[in-house]
Amino acid sequence: MTTLARFDTQEVFNQSPPYENIDLFSSDRPLIEAVKANGAGGEAASLSAFGRQWGKAEMFSAARRANENPPRLHAFDPKGFRWDVVEFHPTYHDLMRASVAAELHASTWTPSGERAAPPA
Repeated sequence: MTTLARFDTQEVFNQSPPYENIDLFSSDRPLIEAVKANGAGGEAASLSAFGRQWGKAEMFSAARRANENPPRLHAFDPKGFRWDVVEFHPTYHDLMRASVAAELHASTWTPSGERAAPPA
């Protein structure tokens, strides 16, 4: 197989580096300041760990796949009966499991079901 010679015009130099493998919390100065202003400055270490987890290249890749494959409504089954089933891409479920494991779904509520006090 013959390979083509590289042309100088093919070099890409005006693109930003990939936005991945970053700490989403520590890299966001306004967020850090808002957290401090609302009395949760002591949570910076756990928020930074959260930011590193969700800032991984794998998470960005999963989010891209989920966004490229929106939910699909199947209104009828193969025999024509009303079905109304929504099909989600498997990556969507992976992200939801990670969100629930991180307790994002209930981050503003107490275990008893009451609204959590600020700065939740």
